[in-house]
Amino acid sequence: PNGSLIGVGTDNQLYSRKTLNSPWVNMNIAGQFNAVSVANDGHTLMLVGKDTNIYSFDLNTPNTPVQAIDRGHFILKIIQLQNGQFFAIGTDTYLYIGNGTFNPYNISWSQVSSNNCCAKSIAQAPNGSIILLDTNGKIQVASSVGAPWTMTQACCFSAIAVMPIPPQKIMGYDRK
Repeated sequence: PNGSLIGVGTDNQLYSRKTLNSPWVNMNIAGQFNAVSVANDGHTLMLVGKDTNIYSFDLNTPNTPVQAIDRGHFILKIIQLQNGQFFAIGTDTYLYIGNGTFNPYNISWSQVSSNNCCAKSIAQAPNGSIILLDTNGKIQVASSVGAPWTMTQACCFSAIAVMPIPPQKIMGYDRK
């Protein structure tokens, strides 16, 4: 929310940095995580643990522990869309849409019905379009959840995550 970046390190710990050029600093949040995103409220971290359970952490109350809020929904990554719905990648690499609330956790999930296999990372652009990095390293864009995917020119590299960068650019991240 303040322009800082938050990420998961190769040690599965959460790190933040104030700018693209500043050093990564361990956030000292207990737990081991595979994914992190920020909810629409700007202060709730939506976390996926190494155990594929979903956790939350409130940046406004940093001295409180991480809360386990769902056990058993095998999720690799979760984001909150601009319309308040939740969008996730399951451990089966299929896409899921969820309606409900994050904390307290009450989300009902359903599989996205079309063209939704083999996702590695997802993001939503400021214009509302959905960005997908598939397991083959191809970046695709859809105008909305369930709409047809269009392959971008940024194709076929070894990225592990995608995110939009205004204006109308896509960044892929590679651990190498």
